[in-house]
Amino acid sequence: MAIEEDTGQSYLPSKKKSESEDDKRRKKIVPGSLMKALMRPGVVRTLDGVFVDSTRSEYGGKGFPIRNVLGKSKMILGLLEGIPTMLKGEVAMVVCDDLGVLKKVIDEGQGWESPREPYEVKAWISAKTADGKLILSHTEGEPYFFTFGKSEVPKGLELGVGTMARKEKAVIYVTKQYLTPSTLLPEIEGYEEIHFEVELVRFIQVRDVLGDGRLIKRRLQDGKDPGCVAARMMAIFSVRESGEGTINLNANIAPTI
Repeated sequence: MAIEEDTGQSYLPSKKKSESEDDKRRKKIVPGSLMKALMRPGVVRTLDGVFVDSTRSEYGGKGFPIRNVLGKSKMILGLLEGIPTMLKGEVAMVVCDDLGVLKKVIDEGQGWESPREPYEVKAWISAKTADGKLILSHTEGEPYFFTFGKSEVPKGLELGVGTMARKEKAVIYVTKQYLTPSTLLPEIEGYEEIHFEVELVRFIQVRDVLGDGRLIKRRLQDGKDPGCVAARMMAIFSVRESGEGTINLNANIAPTI
């Protein structure tokens, strides 16, 4: 007599592992919205270049690195995802946005100031398509001159230059949504991405002092001190009118005794 054995096994339902807080945060990341690029070290900043935090003493930090345990320490999600991709000693900036504009620094610049609207800029600029075809070159003669905020260069290039310091050299990768018509590049149809190689030669600080266009300050020469006129300070000015309502002003500033 043959005996049939029930070979089927009964399995208990496995207990579902609860999601960690970090897993929940990861689900909110849109594909393609997190990328790492080599940039200036030791600083967390916005895409506008505004410092948010730093461990480095030259940027207002305490001067020593912070200690984090991945998966345990509470940190910015971009850092949580980006740090595991880094090697020991690597210096990088983690960029969290739509990645329409990316900048790779070739040579570090000088100083901390970056151009913004309505600054005037002089730069050597060349541009290539994603497959390496040269479509633009301003690398001889005089540097290309443009004014921020006047659509004289594509929007993406302007955003990238706005993160650069004097004498900095960088490659700025701009995708088509940031390739706006401009004096520099009038024809943009058919380009999915353009790589701009930029060397920031000089920029001139221009400020709308009152905010209504009645009083514009244009810096002709950088001062020697980072300070500005404040209470209990003495300022000596020399004034020269150059016509058409323009006044040249030289100032020496010293604290009162």
